[in-house]
Amino acid sequence: MAGNVINRTSSTPMKTILPPQEILDDLCSRFVLNVPKEDLESFERIFFLLEQAHWFYEDNSVEQNPSLKSLSFKEFSSLMFNNCAALRPYINHLDDIYKDFTTYKFRVPVSGAIILDESYERCLLVKGWKSGSSWSFPRGKKSKDEEDHICAYREDGCSLPVIKLVGFPTAQTTHHGTAFNGIQNQPSICLLSTRY
Repeated sequence: MAGNVINRTSSTPMKTILPPQEILDDLCSRFVLNVPKEDLESFERIFFLLEQAHWFYEDNSVEQNPSLKSLSFKEFSSLMFNNCAALRPYINHLDDIYKDFTTYKFRVPVSGAIILDESYERCLLVKGWKSGSSWSFPRGKKSKDEEDHICAYREDGCSLPVIKLVGFPTAQTTHHGTAFNGIQNQPSICLLSTRY
C-alpha cells in the first residue's frame, strides 16, 4: 500500500470558524444597541447583556452552524468589544473591565431550589453543557431588588421541561419551603426546598 493515500473526512466538522460580521452585528443590535440607555451606563450591566448575547450565540448560532467556534465568555467579550461600535472605545481597557466584572459577578446573590419528588428519594440537579461544568441545584442570579423566592421560581421555570423529562410531576402551585443560605461556602446563595 506504499504510495497510496487514503483521504478520510471527519463526520464532525471542525469548530474553528469565528463568527462572521453579520452574526456579531446581529448580536450587538439585539443585546447592546437596542436596550434602555441606563443599561449602558455601567460595565457590570453591559457584561450581563454580553452574557445573554454569548448564551444566544452558543445556543443558536453554534448549534445551527457546527463549524462555528464555541467561545469562552472572555473570547466572546473581546470579539464584541472589537466589533460593536458602542463598545469599541473601551477595548484598550477590556482586561481590567473584565476582571472587575468577574469580581462583581461573584458578589451578586443567587437563588434557586432544591426540588425533591414526593417520596423525597430523588432531586433535580442540572449541569452546564460546557466541559468541566459541575452538577448543582437549579439556580440563577437575582435581579435588582428581587426576592429570593421570586428569583428561585423564575430560574426553576427554566427547569420545568427538565422536570417533566425526568418524570417529576409539575407543581400546580408554588410551595415555599425552608430556605438554606450560604451553601457551598458562598454566602450569596439562597436555596429554597420544595416538592413536586
